[in-house]
Amino acid sequence: MKWNTTTLAGTATLSALVVILDYALKYSNLKIPFPLLPYLRFDFTGIPVIISALLFGLFPGILTSAVARATTSRKHAAECQRRAEKYLARTRIGNVQLLS
Repeated sequence: MKWNTTTLAGTATLSALVVILDYALKYSNLKIPFPLLPYLRFDFTGIPVIISALLFGLFPGILTSAVARATTSRKHAAECQRRAEKYLARTRIGNVQLLS
């Protein structure tokens, strides 16, 4: 596959849009419920991945998805670690504080 400037710039822009949407939806606490099943929530971060695949082809779509997965999973891992540290900081076993 030949990569031209438009494909490269479009893939990079849509990858950045995935990251921006993910951060914006996380910190704004915008949760749009699915009408039939209210415990499900809409997630708009997949839309730029689909647009990238439809406009530029399969490999740019996969690349956009990989960038989205790498950024969101690293952020999620850091959040899980922070929550675990907060839990361990307030947990005592006997007279021993686990983290101080």
